[in-house]
Amino acid sequence: MVNKIKKDVVTILPYYNNKILLQLRDFKEDIYCPGMWGFFSGSIEEGELPLVAAKRELFEEINYVPNNIKFLGCFEIPLEYKNASIYYFHLDIPIEKLILNEGADLGFFSYEEIVLNKLISKKFKKEYSLINSEFIPHIVKLVLKKIHK
Repeated sequence: MVNKIKKDVVTILPYYNNKILLQLRDFKEDIYCPGMWGFFSGSIEEGELPLVAAKRELFEEINYVPNNIKFLGCFEIPLEYKNASIYYFHLDIPIEKLILNEGADLGFFSYEEIVLNKLISKKFKKEYSLINSEFIPHIVKLVLKKIHK
């Protein structure tokens, strides 16, 4: 058996009006889970603090860095062999002002839509599934609890 080393990543959940902004991954065959909905995320570079990585990834992916980002916690992502430092923040600019640099589309979804795992891309007018249909709803539920306290 090969002893795998878990990869450290950051995951970021922008929210607005009780909906979470998700990214539709590119359709490139050589990437993990092409054409599926997931969180904005990325690797933590060597020597980089998780919060710094979260802000860097957001800027790289949607050309935006929030002023008030909050830490949810560290979680193991099932099936992906990753440890994720998870952050969330209230998106205080219109989605139309975001510049999607990575991914095929983005969209706001309610917890109910995420649980049903039938998420429609407005850009492609087509339904796509979640990357991890158990982990994502769990994390979304935790974030929604935090923002309603």
